[in-house]
Amino acid sequence: AGPACGECEEEEEAEAGREEGAPRVAQGRAAPTSPVSSPVSLHADRRFGTVTLLLGRAPLRLPLLQGFLASLFWPDDDADPPPAAPHGTAGEAAGPADAVEVYRAKGELAVADEEVGGVVARYTLQAVHETWELERGRPWGEEEVAESRLVFIGRNLDEATLRAMLLACVACETERRS
Repeated sequence: AGPACGECEEEEEAEAGREEGAPRVAQGRAAPTSPVSSPVSLHADRRFGTVTLLLGRAPLRLPLLQGFLASLFWPDDDADPPPAAPHGTAGEAAGPADAVEVYRAKGELAVADEEVGGVVARYTLQAVHETWELERGRPWGEEEVAESRLVFIGRNLDEATLRAMLLACVACETERRS
């Protein structure tokens, strides 16, 4: 039982009919032969996926949020890397193949901005691989709910772990339990 889109089956059929040594074709162009390219379709890689987090109205503390993002996108720096997603059988140690890899992230965050008296400010996150930008946005409108929403795309993403790490950034201790 493969993906509903049928792309994997089409790729397998195309691969079976490809002459040995002929270049692989991805969306009408020759695919790169660098180590970055992979003969495995992302549809077939069960480790690849997305995680969407909705935190509601609990405002985040900016320094804690920046630390969370640094540990997620720069795991080789001094910050503690995020734990790997559960993988394999019980008792197996998570190896490098199980490490969290975030390829893309974006979101809108409600941040208790301590620079302006704790007012809940809108921040936007844009991230690609290890490059990320957290920028103060326009003020929340009177009819808007100030809440945090994030989407992560990558490999070995564990929703519960990411949610717990983000909830650790909540400004008020009682709101961390939500």
